[in-house]
Parts: sequence; structure tokens; C-alpha cells
Amino acid sequence: RTATSEVTVNDAGADVDFRVESDTNANAFHVNSGLFSGVGSVGIGRAADATVDVLVGNQAVTATADASHYRLRVVPAGAVTIPSGTAAEVATLSVFEPNITATGTVTTAASVWVHSAPTEATNNYSLYVDAGVSKFDDAVLAAGGVYLGVTSATAANLLDDYEEGTYTPTVTNATSGSFTVASAYNTLAYTKVGRLVTVTGSIGIDAESSPNGQIRMSLPFTPAALAEGSDAYYNNGCIPYNHADASTNASPVLYLQGSNANVLFYQITHGTGLAGTFDQTDVDGDWGISLMFQYNT
Repeated sequence: RTATSEVTVNDAGADVDFRVESDTNANAFHVNSGLFSGVGSVGIGRAADATVDVLVGNQAVTATADASHYRLRVVPAGAVTIPSGTAAEVATLSVFEPNITATGTVTTAASVWVHSAPTEATNNYSLYVDAGVSKFDDAVLAAGGVYLGVTSATAANLLDDYEEGTYTPTVTNATSGSFTVASAYNTLAYTKVGRLVTVTGSIGIDAESSPNGQIRMSLPFTPAALAEGSDAYYNNGCIPYNHADASTNASPVLYLQGSNANVLFYQITHGTGLAGTFDQTDVDGDWGISLMFQYNT
């Protein structure tokens, strides 16, 4: 039907499809009127599909030599003029959530879904932001991590882990026996950023069980084994308190070493710098320790 202000195809609302052909494509534009209980479905480049409201399905083509090629491109060549007042939003593309009424079960839903990424180019991405600042008002779930400060996937620049939590350490002795961590003061906090772990907090000891040998404490993660001496070092991030110290001329320190799931306690003698073990003779059955130290996994 043709009117002065519009052209209407299928004005009667019959279950009749509408199709536009190109030179070699029988479905350059296709409307299937009967799909979705008569609401219809649109196909651009291929026939309309019973699983998609609007389907853009490009056919195989040979691109122009030595030129970029895009399957779909939005180019706002003409300017948008805001004549007066304030426009809260102006965008080239605006996407809303799919507005689902779920009588059944929906496993995963998304406003935008990238199903696959190219593999044929020198550099391959599923999403490429070439300019400007990317803004996310909510959290970002990056299961594979984030490459920081580089323009390609460089292993040394991959930040692939962040975790905050608490744990209850065990305090034992190198030879035999252990100490009981007080139930009211038995929690340390940790933050793991990439390979770097920071441990903070205080614990209390309120009993002992035949302790014998150097004191050691369990870690939330095992330190990495690295080359030469890069994975073994002393750390002064500990302050024992309320303990009967037999060595008044020494300062307690921590010692961390790759592949050792425990931090070891030593004491450095003032004046000489000699390192000796911090053991059961330096504490009693009721003492505590404050801690703040870092190590790599």
C-alpha cells in the first residue's frame, strides 16, 4: 500500500515473507513474517532465522586489495546537532539488556556476546578499542587476567590473579611439638596481587605441646622457587610480645624461602649480625606476635 507519507508492505498482516535479492544473494534482505507468533524475524545477508530477531549474516566475499575491510561498520558522517539544553547521552551505539521473561532456565545472559575471536591475523582480538578511555561502572570479570602497560600479550606483563582473604596459621617447631593458636586471636589477613602476597595481623599463643626446635608458621600460599638467592630472604616484619626471651641482645626476624610452605623465625644478634634460630627457649606458653610481610609465589 502506498500513501502520501509511507510505503507499507503486507498491510493486511498476512503470513507472507518479504525478500530482496542482490546480484548473487537471494537473501540480501529477508523478512519471515510468521516467525515468533507473527512478530516476524529479519535477515540481512541471509534468510531470517527462528532463533534470532534480527540476523546479519554476511556471505563470502573477496575484499578490495590493500584496503581494510569490515563486516559491519557504523560511520556517523553527519554531525548530531544539540540545538539547546542538555543531552544526557549521545552515542553511536546504545545497547540495553535483552529483557527476558524466564519461565524456563537461562544459563547465561548478556547484553553483548562475543562468541569467538579471529586467529588469522598477526594481532588478533575479540574487542579492539583504538582510542579514548574505556569506562566500566560495574565490576569486570577477567578470567584470563589483564596485560598492563603493553600493546600485545606479553607474559611478563600479565596480571592474572587478585585475592583478598583470611587464614588460620599453624605454629609448629622444626624438630617436634607445636603451639596452640588462641581461638580469639587466630586469624591473619592476606592480599594477593599477581605473584605478590602481603600478610598482616596478630595472633596469640595460649598453650604449647612439647615444642622443640625452631619456630615456624604456615603461609596462605607457598613461595615460588626462583633462581639463586632471589627466593630466600630475611624480613623484619614481626614483633613478638609478652614472651620470655632468653636472648635479650637479639631481634626476631622472619625467613622466607622458595617452596617452603612455612615462614621460619630467626633472631639476629646485635653487633655481630649473626643469625640464630628463634625457638621454644625464647618464648613461653602464652605469647603473641604481630606480623606484616610480603613474598612472591
